[in-house]
Amino acid sequence: MRKLILMGFLLILLYVTVNATIINIPGDQPTIQAGINVTVDGDTVLVQPGNYVENINYNGKNITVASFFLTTQDTTYISQTEIDGNSSGSVVTFESGETNQAKLIGFSITNGYTWYLGGGGILCDGNSSPIIKNNLIRNNFSGIDGGGIFCYDFSNPEIINNTILNNSSVYGGGISCYTLSNPIITNNIINHNDANHGGGIYLGMAYWGIQIRENLIQNNYSSSSGGGIFSHTSSPNITGNIIKNNHSETYGGGIYQGPCSYIPIIINNIIYGNSADLYGGGIYCYDGIDPLIINNCISNNSSEYGGGIACRFDCSPQISNCTISNNMAIYQGGGLYVTTNSNPVITNTIFWADEALLDGNEIYLNWSNPDFYYCDIQGGINSIGIIPGSSYTGIYEHNIDLNPLFLELGEHPYSITFNSPCINSGIPDTTGLNLPYLDLAGNPRVYGGRIDMGAYENQNVVSANEDLIPLVTKLNQNYPNPFNPTTTISFSILDESNVEISIYNIKGQKVKKLISDQLSAGKHSVVWDGEDDNNQPVGSGIYFYKLRAGDFQKVRKMILLK
Repeated sequence: MRKLILMGFLLILLYVTVNATIINIPGDQPTIQAGINVTVDGDTVLVQPGNYVENINYNGKNITVASFFLTTQDTTYISQTEIDGNSSGSVVTFESGETNQAKLIGFSITNGYTWYLGGGGILCDGNSSPIIKNNLIRNNFSGIDGGGIFCYDFSNPEIINNTILNNSSVYGGGISCYTLSNPIITNNIINHNDANHGGGIYLGMAYWGIQIRENLIQNNYSSSSGGGIFSHTSSPNITGNIIKNNHSETYGGGIYQGPCSYIPIIINNIIYGNSADLYGGGIYCYDGIDPLIINNCISNNSSEYGGGIACRFDCSPQISNCTISNNMAIYQGGGLYVTTNSNPVITNTIFWADEALLDGNEIYLNWSNPDFYYCDIQGGINSIGIIPGSSYTGIYEHNIDLNPLFLELGEHPYSITFNSPCINSGIPDTTGLNLPYLDLAGNPRVYGGRIDMGAYENQNVVSANEDLIPLVTKLNQNYPNPFNPTTTISFSILDESNVEISIYNIKGQKVKKLISDQLSAGKHSVVWDGEDDNNQPVGSGIYFYKLRAGDFQKVRKMILLK
């Protein structure tokens, strides 16, 4: 095998040598730009490890500029070969119609700084469409668009296998796309970027054709909207991504999808642990757009309204085969918040263990009437909160209220177990649902009968095992609830942690500390007997219990009735 790999690298090098001139840096030319200047289309500028303080421009040449990663596939050369923009403009510029024969491969791109122009790290302008592959794009800044990468004016680059880290801008901390630019963004890690709009990715006036596929988009921050992805006047295809732990100070912790867009597609994504201060912890849809939200697992997100999804102002998406679970809203709509004539059609979707601290509803409707078909909704139609003065007149057919029996283990903890009531319980005819062939775990989407509810198709090969260590830290709803006088609080922790569970009254005063100890990874439970720290019975009312395990915190509500 080692000989075959070595032979492959030698063949790559031989191909480049036979078919083009190789300009070695600094052997043949002292700088990368000097090497570019003497090339013709098809040549390669091959750069030895080192720190190169310069700002380079391809000047319309369809050439390859690469580190030794190109010929060795050794990823250590990426960090060892750095182009430092010295805070004096974009580090790398494509602005003269370069095609996909222009390639940038295997560098650290850092310290770019632009104020009036976009693209602190890389600027793609003037109908340029290069391939940007296997780079570390970090610590760049733009005062307008695209701290890491800016795609502008009909530029359609392929952005593949890069790590885009710690960049910042006003629009698109990691990547910004504007004015009919439709890049292909595939298999990148987009991490810890920040912006006013679109901490990870910003899409504006790109219309359609943008592909955002198989990326890890995490820990990005927006001081306004769209912690992970912000999109308006654009219709991206957002498929197969993990979008997690992003934050927005207003709308759309994971994804913000705004107005003037033609059927955006959000399909087969894991949208986990995102937060927004106002609306839509996982997804926010706004102002007359009707995206396809299909086969996503939307879990553990939080916001004031619509912990999982918020739809506002004539926004009526098709929501099919999603699993919406363990999301939290401060006020209304733990799983889904729908307002102002927004009437989504929701099919084959699981709403379970979502919580709104104010009203306790899975779903909240504010002058809206969505339709529900073949869904599993905890609490049934009674869990749908309705704004006072209105009534629910939507269609509610063939829905169930049964524990979906999630696996709660492994890479896909929201898979359903072999005895789940959601198996073969989806709509008999899936025509028009635009379902993918495979579910989130890569299994055939219809298996052995009718389609299953939720984002996962059970393959009759998994079952819950209480002895396995869970791969998520989770606080479950107490049982029974309401209760008198005792209730059980169960939880699981991923790693050995210092764990504290305390009870609070509705005024926020601590009533009882149930646990304060170092616990091993696994599933645990504790019983509260309705007494305070002085062993005195407390009165009837609403109480909150809080789990703190390492950096994880979660609060749930319970009711004591005497």
